[in-house]
Amino acid sequence: MAYGSSETSSAQQTLDMVFDLSQVLNTKLSREQLATCVAMIDSGVNPEALAVRVAVRDLKQKSLSDATQPNELQNIPKRTSLRPDDDI
Repeated sequence: MAYGSSETSSAQQTLDMVFDLSQVLNTKLSREQLATCVAMIDSGVNPEALAVRVAVRDLKQKSLSDATQPNELQNIPKRTSLRPDDDI
């Protein structure tokens, strides 16, 4: 399907607005990812199902990155005992 220049311009403006809104909402989605989501929704994909899918993917990525990073408490030096003259 061929699009006219006014349709292409309108679609680009819409994508620009969606991208600006996603930046305000801190979605961390790129312009290309948003364009893919919009295209999927235009083709009939349920927007709520798509949002859940993206949220689950992000949670999985976060849990994987948390699992590979050392725990902050592991970096605290341990003292074997306190002496009366130690500053706390």
